[in-house]
Amino acid sequence: MKQVVVKTKFLPLVIATIATMGNGLTACSNPHTQLQTTNPVATDAGSKPATDHANMDHNAMDLGAADADFDLRFMNAMIPHHEGAVAMAKDALTKAQHPELRQLANEIIASQQAEIDQMKQWRKTWYGK
Repeated sequence: MKQVVVKTKFLPLVIATIATMGNGLTACSNPHTQLQTTNPVATDAGSKPATDHANMDHNAMDLGAADADFDLRFMNAMIPHHEGAVAMAKDALTKAQHPELRQLANEIIASQQAEIDQMKQWRKTWYGK
């Protein structure tokens, strides 16, 4: 159950954060398929929501057709996405006031890093990259 909460509550925040970090998740192998969101993460968390989910362009997150390169595009998009989540969680470890949030950050780091490592291994095995 905890994993579901993490994915449903933090995924939009992570996507928006990565998009505002300047990379726009452009690691996809197809130059015409870029994952982007249109909303920046709030810089003043005390007065603004982290993202405006109602205005997010979810269609811009499409990875394209279910073709021979889909799996590679998916991994090339998800690896930096997960790396962004790990970076945010590491930041939370040093800055969060609540121990529950620091515990969640540790869980995010462990699970996301394991998934990064798995996808990198698959990418190397399947595509030599």
